[in-house]
Amino acid sequence: MQVMQNDLLRYKTLIENLNAAVLVEDENRTISLVNQTFCDLFHIPAPPEALMGMDCSESAEQSKSLFKDPEAFLAGVTKLLKDREPVFNEALEMLDGTMLERDYIPIFDDKIYLGHLWVYKDLTPHYKLEHQLTEARNALAALSLTDPLTQLGNRRYIDSTLEFQMALAQRLGRSLSFVMIDLDDFKQVNDTYGHQKGDAVLQAFTEFLSAHLRKTDFLGRLGGEEFVMILPDTSAMTTSELIDKLLIKLQNRTLADLKITFSAGITELPPNMPISSHASGINEIIHFADTAMYEAKSLGKNQWVVKTFQSIEH
Repeated sequence: MQVMQNDLLRYKTLIENLNAAVLVEDENRTISLVNQTFCDLFHIPAPPEALMGMDCSESAEQSKSLFKDPEAFLAGVTKLLKDREPVFNEALEMLDGTMLERDYIPIFDDKIYLGHLWVYKDLTPHYKLEHQLTEARNALAALSLTDPLTQLGNRRYIDSTLEFQMALAQRLGRSLSFVMIDLDDFKQVNDTYGHQKGDAVLQAFTEFLSAHLRKTDFLGRLGGEEFVMILPDTSAMTTSELIDKLLIKLQNRTLADLKITFSAGITELPPNMPISSHASGINEIIHFADTAMYEAKSLGKNQWVVKTFQSIEH
């Protein structure tokens, strides 16, 4: 008897010093051992000693309201008891946001069923850190594809979008228009009013363009005062009408309290034109639009030029 009491004392000392909530129940689902961490985790005001001999079924029913999905918690307990197979690191979320991992171990002695061991570990700090790391990774990924000033896609995002839209246009046999836009005399804005004013103009210009595009269109910032539009299922003629409308609207308004104009180069990838959808094709279509845009500037700015896209042989 003394040996058994000593063993029980050692077990109690052990589980009280574990950084986990521990519950041991016998074959009749009566509590035979429990620690203070379990009481704290499950908001039980009574000390561990007061729980000895309590029916675990009653305890589980009372505790289910602490979980985000109470019925799933009870169903999980029922299944574990039925299967009598060890299960480790099962994730559970409590109503207050606490994240738990549960270990369940059926207790056998020489194939004789004796009860169950439940271990609950509070891993909320671990899950929070994991969530923060995921958010940080997502933010870094967004930064690698987004221009921080305008929140538009940057050159990397532009390239990937153009590659996808070129391949899609070829597959569906539809037109695709690409527009290069450059603010006229923007250097004078920075030199006269400062870069802060210049940044405000770029942001206002972004909002102006975005307000006139469809959800399926793409607007990106290539760098400096250069912007690009990718317009799926749109001909050069329809695109030129859109650019005309934008140029006219800018004549009657200001951006960041300044009168601003722009020049645009338009090129169209006609339906069913054979072209590489990879780097060479991307660079070529950007080059055509860029050439057209500089031609518009050479003709006096504040206008657009269409440059016919040529088939590329590889």
